[in-house]
Amino acid sequence: METLTPEERYAKALGTGVNMFSDEADPATLIRTVQEGYVSEERLDESVTYLLTEMMELGLFENPYVEADRAPAITKDVKSQEQADEAHRKSVVLLRNDERMLPLEDEKVRSMKLYVEVFQKTDAKKSTEEVRETIKRHDPEIGLADDLMEATHALLFISPMPVPDRPDEPLSVDLDDATGIDTERVRMIEGKVPTILAVNMTNPWLIGGIEPDAQAVLATFGVKHEAFIDVLRGRHNPSGKLPFTLPADRETLDRSPGDIPGHAQRAGYAYRDKNGNEYGFGYGRSYD
Repeated sequence: METLTPEERYAKALGTGVNMFSDEADPATLIRTVQEGYVSEERLDESVTYLLTEMMELGLFENPYVEADRAPAITKDVKSQEQADEAHRKSVVLLRNDERMLPLEDEKVRSMKLYVEVFQKTDAKKSTEEVRETIKRHDPEIGLADDLMEATHALLFISPMPVPDRPDEPLSVDLDDATGIDTERVRMIEGKVPTILAVNMTNPWLIGGIEPDAQAVLATFGVKHEAFIDVLRGRHNPSGKLPFTLPADRETLDRSPGDIPGHAQRAGYAYRDKNGNEYGFGYGRSYD
């Protein structure tokens, strides 16, 4: 199919009986497929009928809110929230912890001025301020530095923006302008003060450009900041494990088959940190 246009691919798939294209939010190409005569509207109507019939049979359009009066009580249930918070704490993966940088015990915190910054493509300053306010509220014992010059340590949240996997724009797991990460600034901060690096692993990112100079590295998965602070402070011993393998570098990724999971790739695929640890599927450390 590599020689076919996107419109021809749609037509080919529909012709073989495909009725739903998952993870394809933009209908523009499919519309062109019909407008340019590759597929008839009647053929689309057939697929739509199949899908809507199944949805109707499942009752997806009828009374979607069951016992709506109970919803506030359920969502505000203290025990449920405690379970959710614990799940967040357990999700954090400790990748590296040089010189026992973590946990941030009381004695260490008393002499610390922590610089905090969020790295993401949009609203980074706003998110940084939100994290700072959460720390002040959740753990006021942690002293925050207003700027890097007065800091003794740094906590950097790396939240890359996924780049869509499309025929004309391949999936990117690089940390760069496209994903919204200023790697030069990250390395600059790491060179100034001992740094805790927290990477939001929405994808198995290529972290080789920012990982080596950090003193502690953690993988997160949309974790609540309060739960993450609890892990940093040692109230919860990290127990999370990587759900995928981080690739070593761009060259390794480019020459690796895309339909084979990282843990099944040949030797040398997984990223290794400066201590020789391989960040493969199931890897994760603890404070012990």
